[in-house]
Amino acid sequence: TGSILRMAASNPLDALSKPTVWHEFSPLANASNAVNLGQGFPNWDPAPFVVTSMVDSVKTPGTSTNQYCRPNCHLPLANALADEYNGRPSWNHLNVDPMTNVMSSLGCTQVMYCAFRALLQPGDEVVLLEPAFDIYGSQVVLMGGVPKFVSLKTDLTAPPTSNDVFTFDFDALEASISEKTRVLVLNTPHNPTGKMFSREELERISSIVSNYP
Repeated sequence: TGSILRMAASNPLDALSKPTVWHEFSPLANASNAVNLGQGFPNWDPAPFVVTSMVDSVKTPGTSTNQYCRPNCHLPLANALADEYNGRPSWNHLNVDPMTNVMSSLGCTQVMYCAFRALLQPGDEVVLLEPAFDIYGSQVVLMGGVPKFVSLKTDLTAPPTSNDVFTFDFDALEASISEKTRVLVLNTPHNPTGKMFSREELERISSIVSNYP
């Protein structure tokens, strides 16, 4: 947290010069022969149908497979995703439009970069729940924004699941919001704790945020 805030006060490009959590913990895990829970290392092959579908897609005759796709999302994929979400009872009222409401990316890091780039102006504040994936704070600083950290509270007497051990500090969240706040990063499961926020927690967060349109 301290190093990210110092970067925010100096040159935003400093955000690119710091090692990521992978650069730090993977060598440490290798050196101590530890189980590395800080980075995903799939140790299995993709399902055969995935490999077959990929091969078939590039072997299809014609020029349609040898073109740039739409920057937002390859249209057949966008259509399939829109159909999937529109078919869900909890989503169909949104009427997801594949042309305007669906975007794909190379991963979460690119999604967050695009979102911060679109939403932030220099000096805008972003509320991050700590512990937080380190790329969030670095990208906020890169955009000229200011990270505001709200720490999850811990209850070590709770049942041994991250849902109960980590609890939300609603007073701290409200205190972190100002007239400069533009974004609250909220993901469930939370990264990196894995906590799933309850419906009650999400409703209380929504109630707080709705006071600051």
